[in-house]
Amino acid sequence: MEPHADKTDWLHEHGPRLMLLARQWATSYADAEDVFQEAFTRFWQRRDGVRDPVAYVYQCVRRAAIDRKRDETRRREQMDPPMFADPCEPYDAVQRKEESTLLEEALSKLGEEQREILVMKTWGDLTFTQIGEVLDIPRRTAQSRHRAALDELRTMMEQIKVA
Repeated sequence: MEPHADKTDWLHEHGPRLMLLARQWATSYADAEDVFQEAFTRFWQRRDGVRDPVAYVYQCVRRAAIDRKRDETRRREQMDPPMFADPCEPYDAVQRKEESTLLEEALSKLGEEQREILVMKTWGDLTFTQIGEVLDIPRRTAQSRHRAALDELRTMMEQIKVA
């Protein structure tokens, strides 16, 4: 991260990816936003003193989510989109929503470790070294879990398409 990058630029570049990671831990979009906000606040206060700011911000999201999950005892909300699409919406947009819903459903069925690594690598663009740092595991372990997650996700998606 450039030393003079401002918060808005940084959020614009990394925010959507971090929200995706937060959503993997949260029971609702609102909870994911809370996790993201807490994590980003933690990160922004310490960003200049860390070796790899990108890996560190992912670690902050993960820790904030774990903290929230540990403390969570209230209601559980579904993260699923509405069952019925807007009939005025173009067909390709409806199809993309359906595919996105199927992918999100398949992701939710992966084990926690695999899901985290897949999201960090695929949508977060983290390296396996960064993922290893975030999860405190060797780089090769991150690689093998990522490969296993892709294989399992591919199998689930094929089963969904056949059904």
